[in-house]
Amino acid sequence: MQTPTLGPSFFTPVSSLPITALKTRWYMCVIVNLSALNYPDVVPEVWTHLSTHLLAGMSHEEKFQVVRMVREALVKSTGIVGAAKVCFECFGDHYGE
Repeated sequence: MQTPTLGPSFFTPVSSLPITALKTRWYMCVIVNLSALNYPDVVPEVWTHLSTHLLAGMSHEEKFQVVRMVREALVKSTGIVGAAKVCFECFGDHYGE
């Protein structure tokens, strides 16, 4: 099975969302679904987009909250779909803040 490639148009829907909470939820759902579908190689691309387009304009506490939500979603999805192949190293400097 070939790893999918996400083009710029993939991220168009999140750009049109009006509030940060909805954008955060969109990224969280995408990351969890990619993990569940065994496409962990694509998660860093989504995380990079999240980091540059959403986290960059947030305070330290807001970044921490988003990272915590994504991490919690990945952990909870493990009970449904099994252990994810995604490692937390892909979250770079934002992991564990």
